[in-house]
Amino acid sequence: MMSLETGARWAMITLAVIAVFIALKLAEGVFAPLALALVTGIILSPLSDAFDRIGVPRQIGALTTLVLGLCLLGGLGLVMWPLLMDLADQAPGIWINVREAIVRIQELLGGLTAMSVEVARVIDPESLTQEAGSGIALPSLTDALALAPSLAGQIAIFVGALFFFLLSRMEIYTWLATRIGPITDRVTTARKLMQAEQRVARYFLTVSTINVGLGTATAIALAAMGMQSAIMWGMLAALMNFIPYIGPALVVLALAAVGIVTFDGLASGLPAAAFVVLNMVENQFITPSLVGRNLSVNPLLVFLSLVFWMWLWGPLGGFVAIPLLLWIITITQDGRQFEGTGI
Repeated sequence: MMSLETGARWAMITLAVIAVFIALKLAEGVFAPLALALVTGIILSPLSDAFDRIGVPRQIGALTTLVLGLCLLGGLGLVMWPLLMDLADQAPGIWINVREAIVRIQELLGGLTAMSVEVARVIDPESLTQEAGSGIALPSLTDALALAPSLAGQIAIFVGALFFFLLSRMEIYTWLATRIGPITDRVTTARKLMQAEQRVARYFLTVSTINVGLGTATAIALAAMGMQSAIMWGMLAALMNFIPYIGPALVVLALAAVGIVTFDGLASGLPAAAFVVLNMVENQFITPSLVGRNLSVNPLLVFLSLVFWMWLWGPLGGFVAIPLLLWIITITQDGRQFEGTGI
């Protein structure tokens, strides 16, 4: 039977965990860019180490790494902007075609819509009136201006945290080793922290290579079908594949919607079908062979991590979910199992 002292201790731990989750949710504007900066810093750590090895002063190396990382992110944004604008232009046509397809399906099912309306009228007569008068409120210029300071603040937090992490990450690891590990085992704890950094960086490099291949294959397949902006769609497929499960599913839905506008008949499903096949090949054969057992993670843990972080911080949480999971797993595992693995 659990003693009163043990029960009280576990109750305090549970309350502390709940309080941390609430703080992370309420202060999303601060903690989300901080987490993204730490993950980005870990990913860029091999570049920062390369500057250290050739004798570049740490401040200059950190600043150069920061500038290169920001240029890469900005370049991706500029390249993807035409695709986003193209999707925005096609959105009305896509919605009309999707709505017509839904109407045809409803007609085939035999008056399902009429039945639903009748049931809704019996249950809540006022709901139909309210629904008819409601609309989707599009964001105005005032809303955009109101969000601008918050976005600028988050960008400033991200850039500042990334720079100072790159500048002083060794000192941070040393400090953490003295706090989270036993006094007699500080060297092992510091080594685990370095292994975690190397493991996340290696994972991201490997996955980036795989995603570039997937995006290239997607662009070639779509171009062969005669689809416009095939290169842009390939880049979108590569970027969204960094978010397992959810990212590829969104790409499939987007390609299915655009396929309805671009092609006629059964051919409208070819873009989505081609990406599904390519994604299955990548998931079942390419990723397991390149990532290997040393970087493999239980799929249930991956899914739970994605659900939790996306619930907490939205799409940004989906990006940091897997690197944070790998980092935590490496920290909590026995460091000796990584000896001789090249991690």
